[in-house]
Amino acid sequence: MLVAATENIPGDALDKAAKKLADSVLAEAGHEYTYIEPNFLVRHTVNDIISLGRVRSMPASLVENNTPLHKFSTYIIKEGAYPEQTIENGSLMLGMPDSVWVVSVPATKENASEEAKWLIDVAVSLMRLSTNSWPGNYPYTGDVEAHPTRQIQHPHPFLVMEDNGLTCGGGTLHGWYETSPDVIEQLSGSIIQSKASILFDPPENTLADRVANGLGWMTRGRQVSDRSERLLFFFTSLEALLTSKDKSDPITQTISRHAAVICSQDIPNRVTIFKKMKSLYSLRSDVVHGGKRNVLWSEVNLLQNLVESIFSKVLLNCDLYMTQSEFDQFLSEASHGLPFKGYLEKE
Repeated sequence: MLVAATENIPGDALDKAAKKLADSVLAEAGHEYTYIEPNFLVRHTVNDIISLGRVRSMPASLVENNTPLHKFSTYIIKEGAYPEQTIENGSLMLGMPDSVWVVSVPATKENASEEAKWLIDVAVSLMRLSTNSWPGNYPYTGDVEAHPTRQIQHPHPFLVMEDNGLTCGGGTLHGWYETSPDVIEQLSGSIIQSKASILFDPPENTLADRVANGLGWMTRGRQVSDRSERLLFFFTSLEALLTSKDKSDPITQTISRHAAVICSQDIPNRVTIFKKMKSLYSLRSDVVHGGKRNVLWSEVNLLQNLVESIFSKVLLNCDLYMTQSEFDQFLSEASHGLPFKGYLEKE
């Protein structure tokens, strides 16, 4: 039907239409938007800014002087008034929480929100793993993080009845990241900034590309409360980093061996970690292929600790500019008992 409908259209008209479409797609593909979102995950105790690659977290009061918003005098961010939107003296007053995300998004306009959320997720895991100085209600292993851009209602009424009694709730206050002078100093250091730079614009086929993908999935694992979902997200994060391009490699063995190699240079420790990871991977297979939900909190928490440890070691010790194939080769060699050559030599 499509061919018949275009038979009578001159060829040059089709060529012009195709060229116009291609030009518009290319123009959008090269476009970059400054995207501002509510921030319910980071609490700024002073007028500080966390800047990691394309993502910044800042008090709402700093937005006008640190973004192109100052060019648009009829749009004003009203700090602490989320989600109010009012017109005052001809200006749109856009209510925001005390903190906001400011993201530089290279995407088409209709995809900007989705892509901004992904970049925020990458930044959250990077900042989490880059300092252990977080004060306040820090989301520890097994805790559910506050959603970075959506306000969560904390009250959660429920009833639980048993033979001789009844309990009711209640609600849970999800963890957040609270800034301090130590946190800002560490995240602003040259080492973290250089890593953030490559992670948000990674060269093709580099380790940085893998790490960035893994960081995003790791954040999504911490955002959910269901044990099985957390398990799948954390394994997706690990697979983004460690899956071999060689399709003949058995994935369970490969992931488990490579995880052990990164975690330890000691052979007996590697064997222990390999067995733990292999056991956890069998749980993943039960969930994915058997639809089972028999995952314990102790198991998913162990996986979270292992995944965060692996990514911390890679971020701290590996050259993110190395190619994926080089990283795979180093892991493969070390899995046969050799030292892992993927770590940078310390001066």
